[in-house]
Amino acid sequence: MLLAPNSPPVFKNDKNIEKIGEELSAEDTREIVNKLLTRAEQEEYEHTGHISKSYSVPGVSRFRVSFFKQRSSNSLSVRVLGNAVPEFEDLNLPYPIKEYAYKTKGLAIISGPAGSGRTTTLSALVNEINNTRASHVITLESPIEYLHEHREALVNQREIGQDCINYYEGLKSALKQSPDVLVVGEMQDAETIETALLAAESGCLVLASLRSFDVVQAIEDIIESYPDERKQQARIKLANNLLGISVQRLVNSLKGKIPITEIMTYKAEIARNIKNNYTDEIISIMENSTEMHTMEQKIAELYNMEYLSAGMVEDYAKMPEKIIESRREKGGEGGTSSPG
Repeated sequence: MLLAPNSPPVFKNDKNIEKIGEELSAEDTREIVNKLLTRAEQEEYEHTGHISKSYSVPGVSRFRVSFFKQRSSNSLSVRVLGNAVPEFEDLNLPYPIKEYAYKTKGLAIISGPAGSGRTTTLSALVNEINNTRASHVITLESPIEYLHEHREALVNQREIGQDCINYYEGLKSALKQSPDVLVVGEMQDAETIETALLAAESGCLVLASLRSFDVVQAIEDIIESYPDERKQQARIKLANNLLGISVQRLVNSLKGKIPITEIMTYKAEIARNIKNNYTDEIISIMENSTEMHTMEQKIAELYNMEYLSAGMVEDYAKMPEKIIESRREKGGEGGTSSPG
């Protein structure tokens, strides 16, 4: 739901928008801000122009609310959060991502643009850890979207802005709290990235999120966050501690919303290329591996399985003509198995 001055409340479902009710005024949205934000949160909001937090309404649901300034007034985006913690098997994601949950140390990265389901994937991995092994899990989230009960694991969830100032400060303090698993909702800055690598190097399993659009960009974004004189050190640290990178996008297919993924898992050859700054070589390794795949390969697979139309391939792929022509040369054969 979207709330803005001079408009009725807007309900959005994928690309469908419906306006319901009476038009809101600037005073209406200002009043909502005053009721939902604490004094400290209002000060941050006035300074930055935006803030997000979660709310629970007993007997109803949980919500994620994003407040933002526009034209000197206040608007809000309200999203319903799922009450049930997601099971990995329900997400149609490749199994190599699930394997991150069974590692005991190292850095695993879930990447993708906003709205790609990264938070849901991280929550599913925490759920798998929670169900399968005794460990201390600390999550840093902005905001907390899924509430985890203590099962096999002890899961402590910290919300940015309420339980800690920011990701860096939360991660730095978490290292002193005897964690086995650290979950970083988003690596937003150089200090957070460096501390996450330090945690992985010290023997923790670190599950972290980036907004990079592909594997190579994710690697380069991490390295570029370091000053020039420390970039080679960063390459070595990343190569020695990286378990894998998965990139995901949620798209509307012919059979509903599905993820398109790119998967890179650890190989000594990949580690050498990271250390030597030959990141372009990594794509070729992925393309020729049975355990990994690129986004273009997954799009081609989904097109051949008739989950995607030619028009969708043109929207999603970097080189759609190559994918479409390849299927035409094979006689347009398709299948109907699972997209994962």
